Amino acid sequence: HRTGRLIGMHFYPETAAAFAGTEAGSAKDFAAYLHAVLTAQDDTAALAEESAGPVLTQSGWRLMSDVADYHPACALALIGLVEGMAAAASRTIRIDVSMTDNAAEAFVWRVRPR
Repeated sequence: HRTGRLIGMHFYPETAAAFAGTEAGSAKDFAAYLHAVLTAQDDTAALAEESAGPVLTQSGWRLMSDVADYHPACALALIGLVEGMAAAASRTIRIDVSMTDNAAEAFVWRVRPR
């Protein structure tokens, strides 16, 4: 988790620059960026707006879909990566995540202002 967070913080500026139309700043901006990242890695993700802020529902995790000995710590690394990207985007963004029992199947990312 910690290593994923550091990687996310380190590479956020470079990856954000690679996705045209994504800007740092608000929770909504970061949610659009995260949606672009998830889509680029061939994951299905739906972006919706709730009263508390944007929500991305990631259906599946292509990277882990064929891994027979998938360990739950892999999901913690992904969560850390996203938290690190959010921290680099803005100190005002918080990520709340929930997942199904099999994290390789679904994540729900809630992007909230602090």
